[in-house]
Amino acid sequence: MSLRGKYGYDHSTWIPDVVVLNCGTNDVPGGTEPDVMYEEGGKLIDKVRSAYPTSSIIWIYGMMNDKFNDTLKKLVSDKKKSGDNKIYYLYFKSIYGFKNEVGAIGHPNANASERVSKKLAKYIEKILIDEGKIKR
Repeated sequence: MSLRGKYGYDHSTWIPDVVVLNCGTNDVPGGTEPDVMYEEGGKLIDKVRSAYPTSSIIWIYGMMNDKFNDTLKKLVSDKKKSGDNKIYYLYFKSIYGFKNEVGAIGHPNANASERVSKKLAKYIEKILIDEGKIKR
């Protein structure tokens, strides 16, 4: 057995059907510009795709802000146009528009997590059905 940080990680030991990326929220207060998010987000997708060439990738975003919504939608759309037919973008409405979803320090609480998890689970199920990995 190896330690990831020291010897690398063998991605072939477990290949997920779906990889969910929930990235971009903390980049807003960090001052990241949309063009940098697009470029670096593309690199992240490429890295995940390289590790898991057969997995579906879902980039989710929006629970706490939506500054990069258009940027990330375009990024995923451009990846699809370039031939990656197993990449998806799923936007979630902000917790601030719902009653009882804001937790400590303005983060999502259990109610928000439940709302998002239900929607994400249905989305994953649809993808897996469409790919023939599960039956309805």
